[in-house]
Amino acid sequence: MSNNKKCPICNLTQNRQHRYCQHCGYKFRNIRSKILLLAVCLSAIFYLYSLFATCKLPIKYSIGKIDSGLSLSKEDAKVAVLGAEEKWENAIGKDIFQYNEQSKLKIDFVYSPEQKQINEINEEIKKLAVISVDAGDVSGQFDKLIKDMDEDLANYNAALNKYSDEVKYWQDRGGAPDPEYGALDDELKHLNQWRDKYEAKRIAIQKTQDLVTQKNKIQNKYADSAGQKNTSLAEGAFISGLNKKSLVNSNIQIFAFDGKSGLVTLLAHELGHEFTRFHAKKQESIMYGQLNAEQTGNLTQEDINLFCRSCNIKK
Repeated sequence: MSNNKKCPICNLTQNRQHRYCQHCGYKFRNIRSKILLLAVCLSAIFYLYSLFATCKLPIKYSIGKIDSGLSLSKEDAKVAVLGAEEKWENAIGKDIFQYNEQSKLKIDFVYSPEQKQINEINEEIKKLAVISVDAGDVSGQFDKLIKDMDEDLANYNAALNKYSDEVKYWQDRGGAPDPEYGALDDELKHLNQWRDKYEAKRIAIQKTQDLVTQKNKIQNKYADSAGQKNTSLAEGAFISGLNKKSLVNSNIQIFAFDGKSGLVTLLAHELGHEFTRFHAKKQESIMYGQLNAEQTGNLTQEDINLFCRSCNIKK
């Protein structure tokens, strides 16, 4: 770049470091500083708008592409999205979302390798027959199972102690008569079956817990891209575009969901990003950054506050 510049008035050249023409006194305009100032002003206006503007409700959406490998019909997908929509609207008490075939906001369902893995894991879980893969409160199911197993173990130990006391009683007397001996033998067989059944159930629960953890790792491998920089389809599964206050149209793409209730929960999370780019801090909240066992599929007060804050709505 030349160190000289030409004056538009007198048409004479001079060093570009001078703010005024050294021949006629014309003040040169700094285009770069004006562009920078304009950019700063526009950014400030956009920021203030995002802070104080209310969300344009209801947000309209439609079902987009559904990969054939998912075995998910358009009607099933629509039912799932309506279920996610109801979670928000029942909690907030407003018409927040609206299904519209003409909407540019499309929700695509992609059959990813991760979805294939999740489906295979669910088949293993079904064979173990410990929990329902379509039930929303996985953590609650495990809590009840563990509580029942603890009670069962306590009852087994009580029965085993009673049996041991009876055996000792007859041993101290030189042996049990035939009728008592037969009853004790039957009781021992019953206790052994009880123990084996308990152990098989314990192993099945542990295997199921491991499989659920494996599923969560697969899903959370693709952390939600909302609020992250340089995200792309290759980097994340649960991605949505910026649709804050309807400034830009979004495209939600679902890559890996776990059963019907898991799909509804995931859709509720992604629909939530249509009005906020932020995540919740509490693990039990729908808008928490990752799926986890603490989530029941229901909105928390934190989710509600996040919506009201983002849309400048008092509730």
